[in-house]
Amino acid sequence: MFSICSLTSGSAGNSLYIKNTKASVLIDCGLSGIEIERRLNALSLNCAIEKINGIIITHEHSDHCSSAGILARRYSIPVYIREQTLSKIFDKLTNCEIKIIEKYFNIENLEFETFSVTHDAVDPIGLIVKFCEKKIGIVTDIGFATQLVIDKLSGVDGLIIESNYDDKLLMQSDRPLNVKQRIKSRFGHLSNNDAVKLVDCIDKTNLKFIGLFHISSEHNNYELAYNTMKKYLEEKKMEYVQITACRQDIPLLLANLEN
Repeated sequence: MFSICSLTSGSAGNSLYIKNTKASVLIDCGLSGIEIERRLNALSLNCAIEKINGIIITHEHSDHCSSAGILARRYSIPVYIREQTLSKIFDKLTNCEIKIIEKYFNIENLEFETFSVTHDAVDPIGLIVKFCEKKIGIVTDIGFATQLVIDKLSGVDGLIIESNYDDKLLMQSDRPLNVKQRIKSRFGHLSNNDAVKLVDCIDKTNLKFIGLFHISSEHNNYELAYNTMKKYLEEKKMEYVQITACRQDIPLLLANLEN
């Protein structure tokens, strides 16, 4: 069994949890250490934090790494991170076991592949996670879907994709114009419609689930993000693909994939 869970997702913090029978991994730690532990326990998947084999950091923004050092030191968990990203948050990771990652790396029997994404961070990455012929694609903060991103996400069994904002709600919000422009830029975030366009571009032959990630509480909502993707999948006769709007307030099991 290959389980994929969202511990939290949104502007206040982001974290994913992946496990199989041999390994368990946190991808980003954007909540307090205590809250990460509480949410792991709430999943009822025997996911004790003491058993976690690694913490992966996708980029240096605080909503993705705020408790990484705390958990790594407390439970002697290695932190897997790109070298340039480490240079931005080195002070948060003092006295931690650091594993500098390149394109490919393994954590126990989970295989990972990194690829570059466009976002306003020093070296942000997307991830492909493989286990027993199953493949999950993860792009949590991404301003634009390059051909590389499309190629890497094609053929995945599951996709965790940013669906940050609704175009109308963003433009109607009280945010300053320069902030709106940054959010909509190639180094910002994907809108609900952008997420649909990315899904439309990839090979969906094996696709079984989609987790909509980083949904803004200010210029989006869970129902709107969900319905935008649902409408697209219905038009493509792909109602069998499970959609989950990942929440800020509660952990959610996104999928259990059989080996």
